[in-house]
Amino acid sequence: MSKKKISIYVCAIALLFWTLFPIYTLVLTSIEQQVELVSAPPHWIPESPTASNYLQLLGITPAVSGMMMGTVETLRVGLLNSIIIALAVTGIATLVSAFAGFAFGRYRFRGKMQMLFAILFSRLLPSVAMIIPFFYLFNQLGLLATQQALIITYLSFSIPLATWVLLGFFATLPSEMIKSARIDGCSRTSSILRIAMPMSRAGIVAVAILVFIGCWNEFFFALMLNGGTPAQTIPPAVASLFGVQGGINQLGQPAIAAATAISLAPVLVLGLIFQRYVTRLRIVDPVTIALELPEGA
Repeated sequence: MSKKKISIYVCAIALLFWTLFPIYTLVLTSIEQQVELVSAPPHWIPESPTASNYLQLLGITPAVSGMMMGTVETLRVGLLNSIIIALAVTGIATLVSAFAGFAFGRYRFRGKMQMLFAILFSRLLPSVAMIIPFFYLFNQLGLLATQQALIITYLSFSIPLATWVLLGFFATLPSEMIKSARIDGCSRTSSILRIAMPMSRAGIVAVAILVFIGCWNEFFFALMLNGGTPAQTIPPAVASLFGVQGGINQLGQPAIAAATAISLAPVLVLGLIFQRYVTRLRIVDPVTIALELPEGA
């Protein structure tokens, strides 16, 4: 075996270890007994693993304490809110960005370059600079601490990102197939739905997965707008378990690790199922494509 291949394998193993080791320690902590966590040297393989924390947090077995009962309710509400918000944002953002990406990727129109740079600039603004306007807006509209507030917030940065990615997919589609559909009597909308969308299915699915994961894991806006309310999502719900007054001391590290693992499980499973689409995701330079596009589709 050549030195080049050996170095590639070494780097791949190191990267795999770097990525999976935190997840392994999280799962290990969640199934170990409290006494094993404070032992020296540490136990990298649990002697008496237990799934009791998972069973209690998922409501399969009764909670053993009032603190655990409160944690179960916090996680239940957080998971439900995250599912509703992430699915709503993913559906709306994917639909809107698909049509917007087709328009930007297939047509020339006045102000197109300015709009593309505006979309890119909207992703460059730091979250701290946006939280005060959002907070004031939702407070005036009576939407503060609601699911609608986070849906609107997440759409504001999910749609530009999804549009920027999808326009590259639509721009590289063969023009002949779309023109043939138009000649055969398809309307512009019909040609998009019947020809362009199926041909760009991999990109659309990949963008939908990225939007869903981004919404699920988002913490800052979820904490500032909905944290500590009945509309909070799973990231601030898990973070609340680390409270100074008792999270770790009363619940214990295994229970909090189990709660964190439960919050990560949906996105990990989703990523594993649809990884073939995400790995085929390609980002192209939309500015170059925009300059090279002919008139029309």
